[in-house]
Amino acid sequence: MKDAVISCLMLLYSFCAASAQQSSTLSSSGSVNQNAICGVAEPQLRESAKHEIIVSLWVDNTGKVLSFKTNSPKGLKLEKVKESADAIKAMHFESRKTSDESPIQVKLAIKCPDSTSANTKNA
Repeated sequence: MKDAVISCLMLLYSFCAASAQQSSTLSSSGSVNQNAICGVAEPQLRESAKHEIIVSLWVDNTGKVLSFKTNSPKGLKLEKVKESADAIKAMHFESRKTSDESPIQVKLAIKCPDSTSANTKNA
């Protein structure tokens, strides 16, 4: 589980820096409540045979997540699940060093552990 969290955080750092739609780069600070996000998504992840969730975040110039939308897997709406929404909105990014105060959009991939292989190993 620790490796999955570290993997998620590393992916978070690299994906955010590469996906910022302005010249600023972002990096996350703190930890992510992966269970609140991946646990809710497990049925859709299993159905789609994928292990990652893609969300679009709108981040203000102080690094606060203003809002987000779930892009995939299809049918998943993390923004409608309080625990998941709270976990994503609790993410904080380093503030941008620009005078522009408009929010930027960041696409974020959250890698979840493969629950089917974990269940197979435990059987």
